[in-house]
Amino acid sequence: MYSRWVYDGAIEDPFFEFFVKVNADISDDSDHAWREKHVLDPKLVPNCVPLDTARTILLVGKSVYFIRQRCGDSAEIVPQEVREGGIEMFKYGQPGGLQSALDQAYSITGARLLDIMHNKFRLSVHMVALKKYLLLAQGDFVQALMENVDRELSCPAEKLYLHNLASTIQTAAQATTVKYEDAEVLERLDVRLEQVGREASTGYDLFLLDYHVHGPVNVVFTGTAMHQYHRLVGVYVESTGYAYL
Repeated sequence: MYSRWVYDGAIEDPFFEFFVKVNADISDDSDHAWREKHVLDPKLVPNCVPLDTARTILLVGKSVYFIRQRCGDSAEIVPQEVREGGIEMFKYGQPGGLQSALDQAYSITGARLLDIMHNKFRLSVHMVALKKYLLLAQGDFVQALMENVDRELSCPAEKLYLHNLASTIQTAAQATTVKYEDAEVLERLDVRLEQVGREASTGYDLFLLDYHVHGPVNVVFTGTAMHQYHRLVGVYVESTGYAYL
C-alpha cells in the first residue's frame, strides 16, 4: 500500500486503512489540488510510523501524482533498481531501511518535479514576469503604459470599454525594452477592468494589469495569490490616476 503510493502516486486502500485520503471534490486541474486533493488523516497513522515520516510519504506520493496527472509526464521517476529495493523495505518494514528508501524516493521525486516545473513549464520565467509587470518592477513599461491609457482612464467609469484598452500593452512594449521580452510572457500579459465590489468614478478605479496563469503553475500562482497581485496593481493605478487628475 505504501510503496504503491510512494512510487506510483496511486492509492490501493480497499479497507480504508491508509492515512492518505483523496478529496474527490477537488479536480486535478484546480489551483487548490496540490494542497487539498490528497490530505493526511493523522488518526490513521500507525503508532510505528512517526508523524513526520507520514507527512513525507504524503508529499512523495503527491509529487508523483502531480507529475503524472498535472504535468502529463509518464516517464520513469525512481529508477527500477531503487524502486525494487524500496518495495522490499516497505514490505518488511525495517525501520532504518524504510527511512532510507523513503529518503531516496523523496530526493529523486522532488528533483524531478522541480526540473519539470522550471524547465518544461517555465516557473522561473513566470515568477520573474509577475515581479516585472504585476509588481511594477519594469518601470519604463509601466510609465509608458500609464501614459498610453491616461486619456481612456480619465473618462467616467461607465464610458470605459475594455476593447479600447486592448492594444495598450503592445504599444507600451514596442516603445520600451519590453519589446525584447519572451513572446510567451507578452501573450500572457493583459489588462482587465475590476468591476466587482468596487465603486468607481473614473477608469483609474477599475484598471488592472493581469497575467494569465494556467497549467500546473497555477498551484503556485493560485487565484488567491493573483488576487493579491491585482490589489497591489490597483492601488498603484488609482494613485497614479490621482496624480494625473
